[in-house]
Amino acid sequence: MKIKNKKFFLSLIVFFFIISVFKIISIFFSSQNSSESSKFFRVVSISVPKSINFANENVPIHNPKVLDLLKKEFSYNSFWDSQLKLFYQRSYYWFPMIEKILKNENIPDDFKYLAVVESGLVNNKMQRTGAAGFWQFIPTTAQNYGLIVNENLDERYDLEKSTYAACRYFKDAYKLLGSYTLVAASYNMGINGIQRKIKQQENQNYYDLILSKETSKYLFRALAAKTLLSNPRKYGVLIKKNQLLKQIETKKLFVDSTVNNIEKFAQFYNMNINDFLLFNPWYVGNAIVSNKNKKSKILIPVNPNYKKILVNFGFIFQNPISLNTKQIKDSIKEFQQIKDTTQIKNEQKES
Repeated sequence: MKIKNKKFFLSLIVFFFIISVFKIISIFFSSQNSSESSKFFRVVSISVPKSINFANENVPIHNPKVLDLLKKEFSYNSFWDSQLKLFYQRSYYWFPMIEKILKNENIPDDFKYLAVVESGLVNNKMQRTGAAGFWQFIPTTAQNYGLIVNENLDERYDLEKSTYAACRYFKDAYKLLGSYTLVAASYNMGINGIQRKIKQQENQNYYDLILSKETSKYLFRALAAKTLLSNPRKYGVLIKKNQLLKQIETKKLFVDSTVNNIEKFAQFYNMNINDFLLFNPWYVGNAIVSNKNKKSKILIPVNPNYKKILVNFGFIFQNPISLNTKQIKDSIKEFQQIKDTTQIKNEQKES
């Protein structure tokens, strides 16, 4: 009888031991899954850094107005968790090219964050005002800084050329304003708009000027982007390096004759029209117009397996540009109407 009792208790102990092991294993895997599901999405409360600068120009955090605006922009951007993740993924892909051009042109590296504020690093974005591309140039400003905008070619969507154009703007603005902080503000308000405010208020400090609501926030958005994207892990964006897309190597071709059928041209390089426009989004019409004096740049991916690389990274390229002649003409016409009415009224109110 005692032997039977011993066997029973031994069996009971073994049974509970097995149940406990299964329980521990299930808790472990559930925590792993929880970690996986939350590695992109995590709310982390943040505080404004004790010191911060834009292009090596210090931000006066001791100023209550400045501190309040910083806190608002930091909170807004840090709690917009999924968007912050996308910004970081896009910046990991696009920033290297922007950084290289800024360095070549002797423009402070912090200006790359204006592209985040302007477009969220989405290249197919066109605003109601007609502003488009990474740097959100309106047609007239784009043309003033050497970019071509017509029914077949819109170089605002060429990151290389549009970044060089943005650098030319920054240099012109710095010559007139003498401060990179004011240069950044002018990218939102315009050089003339900033100069007018400086003259009216007899003050050349961005942080002391009374500006439009949008321009007052503008630099602080760039500062928030700088802080959050410089150290994303600290603010809840936990992404492994193998989950980030590095630059896809391309070879640059120059065509000196007109291509009337882009689809057939793309097929010649083993690409369909959509893939071709992913790498060459500045071709917005039905033809590539070229001649010996004006050659057209074409980018072709070097790796023939580029589709496998891109399949999980659609967030970077979005959809290819497919504007037609009417859309571009309408955007220019609409911008002119807005400039002639709404913007003039706003300028009168501000003055």
